[in-house]
Amino acid sequence: MNRRLFLQSLSIASFAVSYPAYALLSSTSNLTIAVFPGTGAEEVPVYVFQSSTHAMTEVLTKKISKKVYTEPFRSFALLRKTIDDNAVDALLVPPVIAAYAMQHGYQPLVRIQDMSSGALIRRKGQLVTRIGMTEAESWLGAMGADLVAQHKLVPANMLEIVKT
Repeated sequence: MNRRLFLQSLSIASFAVSYPAYALLSSTSNLTIAVFPGTGAEEVPVYVFQSSTHAMTEVLTKKISKKVYTEPFRSFALLRKTIDDNAVDALLVPPVIAAYAMQHGYQPLVRIQDMSSGALIRRKGQLVTRIGMTEAESWLGAMGADLVAQHKLVPANMLEIVKT
C-alpha cells in the first residue's frame, strides 16, 4: 500500500466531512498530527517519514490555511504520554490507542477498518505459561505486547517472539 496516498486520503476525507474536525481547525493556529507508522517503523529514519508525509501536509496546509505538521510516534507509551499531555491536535493510530485517546477528550474524525483483529483467550481454569507474539516492529506485535503489559497478563519473560 502506498502510505503517502493512504495518509493523504485519510486526512483529507476526515477534515472534509467531520464537525469535530472543523472545531479543531478553528481552535488552533497550526495542526499537529501524531502518526503511529506501524510495521517497520524502527527502520524508518525521521527524515524519511517527514518526506513521505510532506505531500499530505502540503495539501492539508493549502486546504485549511494552517501549517500542518506530522510527528512519528514509535511506542504506545510515548503516545499515551502525548495524549495525557494533550500535546497533539489529531492522531492516526491503532484502535487500542484511539480508544485511550477518546477516554481522554479526543473525538473520532474517521475510522479505517483494520484488516486484522483478534482476541487473546485461554482455556478456562488453565494457567498461562507462555504467549507467542509477532515481532514488536509489526502493528499486531506492538498492540499485542502493549495489551499484555497493560493488563499484566504474564511477566515479560513469558512472551515469546514468533518470526512471521
